[in-house]
Amino acid sequence: MPPRPLLALILAAVGCGLPASDSGLASEAGTACIDAAEDATTCPDAADVDVAGAFVPVSCDEEEVISVSGVGELAFTDQMGVDLGCCYAAQVVDPTPGSDCDVGRPFHEGHRAVVSGVVPRDDWGGAALAVPTRSAPADPTRAAAWARAGVAEHASIAAFSKLALELLAHGAPAALVRKVHAAGLDEIDHAERCFALAARFGGVAVGPGAFPFTAPIDAARPLAALAADAVREGCVGETVGAVLARAAASSAPDPDVRAALAAIAADEERHAALSWEVVAWALRVGGPSVKVAVTAAFAAPVAPIDVAGLALRAGVDGALLVAAGRGGIAEVVRPAAAVLTA
Repeated sequence: MPPRPLLALILAAVGCGLPASDSGLASEAGTACIDAAEDATTCPDAADVDVAGAFVPVSCDEEEVISVSGVGELAFTDQMGVDLGCCYAAQVVDPTPGSDCDVGRPFHEGHRAVVSGVVPRDDWGGAALAVPTRSAPADPTRAAAWARAGVAEHASIAAFSKLALELLAHGAPAALVRKVHAAGLDEIDHAERCFALAARFGGVAVGPGAFPFTAPIDAARPLAALAADAVREGCVGETVGAVLARAAASSAPDPDVRAALAAIAADEERHAALSWEVVAWALRVGGPSVKVAVTAAFAAPVAPIDVAGLALRAGVDGALLVAAGRGGIAEVVRPAAAVLTA
């Protein structure tokens, strides 16, 4: 679905036409940035930068910036070329090394995105999605990428289940709860499609291990927190993800990959619209605290998106996806956010 129809779908849905530094981990060299005004032409001296407000650009981890040095340079701090910042040489600490960019709707425990491991099994390829018999050379790298996407989609099942519980805790209407459960069922299909393609490219059937829940699920957290997460993970993440999946599906040369991505894109477009609907409902019933949280979430920098991973899985040029993602932000997220928060 191109950006304009997706924007129309979203507007219809909403009813409008560690941080601590005492971890003991060693710091390492990196780059850190601060936000800059859109019309900025220079950057402040490193000595004048408040490191408490500095961040590592295009990162999927929760790095803490220890210090910055050198001359600041103006640069975009997101993959879409939207957010401008002043960037410096820095010393940073990464308390969660090895985490991956979120794909789809992540399941979080605190600030950590949780996924299962990949294990040999043949019951997550989908009986109706039997591993394609089309001859293809083995591609372990691509197989691994599809397996990683599979466990991310698997985690989205847990995320929608959690969201359904939270909506129940806040007295959400039946129609909204029903749509969230339906979205969770869609994610089962997405995971099956990903694992089927992992098997096709890798020659071995794989699936998710047991999901590693390590903390109790708090279904009664404040509505403002629920709404802010819905903005980040759904209104921004799933919306841009839907645009990227559609662009990848349109250009993928492999018929099996193209079919899988087209099916996933169609569902993700509906999931994106659902996220906006959830936020619209929260704004109607939640009062000023929800409005403040939603406005702040929309104003935050766009989180990293795994464009390189999707390009590898689809067999398409990453530049095409970067351009599509920029269009999704400019033509869908920003105008929809303006309507929703007006």
